[in-house]
Amino acid sequence: MPRHAGRITPAAIKAKLPDGTSPHDLRHHYASVLLAAGESVVSGYLRELTEKAIQTLLRFIPDMPSTASGVGLQQMHGVASRVAPSSTAFPHRAEQYDFLILSQWPDAADSQRNIEWTRALFDAMQPHLEDAVYVNNLGDEGAGRVRAAYGVNYPRLAAVKKTYDPDNLFRANQNIAPLTDLPGGEHDR
Repeated sequence: MPRHAGRITPAAIKAKLPDGTSPHDLRHHYASVLLAAGESVVSGYLRELTEKAIQTLLRFIPDMPSTASGVGLQQMHGVASRVAPSSTAFPHRAEQYDFLILSQWPDAADSQRNIEWTRALFDAMQPHLEDAVYVNNLGDEGAGRVRAAYGVNYPRLAAVKKTYDPDNLFRANQNIAPLTDLPGGEHDR
């Protein structure tokens, strides 16, 4: 049993503890982590698993530079896809796949090759992906991607944030900023 088991551990420390999916001896580009400053992410929603999307995956996966890496397609269907988008904060309630590239490797000398492969696969998959992302797959990607994660619900969530956290105290992780009033009676969106 790990030393930390059974104790209350602050979230910041807990996030750094090893687990089976993210060993500390590997370099990672997980989910939507930025591959380089200013670049976009490696996660998104695939509405349909088309022949072209499958062919794109089959073209890249055999050349995956690290055996520790992987490509995931988590299917959303059934009841989860039948909930109205405005019923919860999570709006992406359609029959679809959460597509993510988990790129990890042990040797720093292989970083460029792994990052380039990951970026190339994600770029090649762009025509097949929605302009949306699962919030738990986001890295530090900026307000635009946070808005994409909450979609049509973002303005409503920003209004709730203005009511209950107007000073934006709870702003870590993927922040929804409080709705602010702009000159002329308009609101930011």
